[in-house]
Amino acid sequence: MLKILIADDSLLIRQLLKPTLVKICSCEIDDAEDGQQALQMMELNTYDLILLDWNMPKLSGEEALRAVRAGLGPNKESSVIMVTAEADREHVLKLATLGISGYIVKPFTSVVLEEKIRHVLKSRIQLG
Repeated sequence: MLKILIADDSLLIRQLLKPTLVKICSCEIDDAEDGQQALQMMELNTYDLILLDWNMPKLSGEEALRAVRAGLGPNKESSVIMVTAEADREHVLKLATLGISGYIVKPFTSVVLEEKIRHVLKSRIQLG
C-alpha cells in the first residue's frame, strides 16, 4: 500500500485529489493545509509520493521541498509532484532544480493527474 501526502491550502483541491489517487492505487492518504504542517508530517512519516502545492501559507511548497531534499526527515528520496498554477518558463526551470519528480499545472483533469502519477511511480511501485 502506498503512503501519500497531499499538501495544498485548498480544501477543494485536497478533496478532488483523493478519489483519483484511490482509483489509481491502494493507498493511505494524509493531507496538510499549509507548508509548515506538510513539513512537520514529512519529518515524521515516510511517503512514497508527495503532492505539494507551490503557493501555501506559512511555508511554500518550494521551501518545504528544499528542507526535505536537504535531508530533514525520511523523505529525502521520495517522489514529489509539485502542483502549481505557475506555468511560466521561470517557474518550470526552478522546479527542475529543486529535485522534483514532476509537476502538474492547475487546473488539471483526473486523467492528467493519473498519467503523471503513473509515470512518476512506475519504476518504484506496482500500480493497479
